Amino acid sequence: MSDISTPTFSDEITAEVASQKTHAGLSQVERDHAERDAYAGRKEVALGINARFFVSVGNLSLGAWKSCKGLSVTFESEPLYEGGNYESPAAMLAKQLKYNTITLQRAMHPVDSAAVQKWLKDRARSWMHQWWDINDQVWPGDTMAITLGDSSMHAVATWNLNGVYPSKWSGPEMDAMGSGAVALETLELVHKGFLM
Repeated sequence: MSDISTPTFSDEITAEVASQKTHAGLSQVERDHAERDAYAGRKEVALGINARFFVSVGNLSLGAWKSCKGLSVTFESEPLYEGGNYESPAAMLAKQLKYNTITLQRAMHPVDSAAVQKWLKDRARSWMHQWWDINDQVWPGDTMAITLGDSSMHAVATWNLNGVYPSKWSGPEMDAMGSGAVALETLELVHKGFLM
């Protein structure tokens, strides 16, 4: 008979309460370090695979993509110098957060590509008719989630983009005399950011 028992739900609750008591007197940084060390002690650590990610907008899944470029933010600043001090700035003045255009690309897919076309048609209607919400405010854009998965497709990280608008969609370049390469679609998106 094996001495190893499967932990029950009550065991997990007891462990969570004990963990909270252990970390009760710690600062946020100390708690973060303790959680990281506990996670690092596990046998299986989920690492993100850059070839495994999927995209959804609102409740609509746009499926998996081949590549995602432009997922970055720049903290723009301006140095402030004091008179007579020529070595280093006295302070850095915060200016704007600058988000790049997101570019998604993948092979055409009968279900996922149709979902993209549905979303684009909805956005085209609101774009042409300047859709307004019930408070007479201009439509604020969609919320989009880009989720990075591990080797088992479990979520490792998610970026929630706010105020998402389609910027450009490009279909495949078709050529009957070509090499028979995979037909690709490209979707470019502008957004208001993922940190706010």
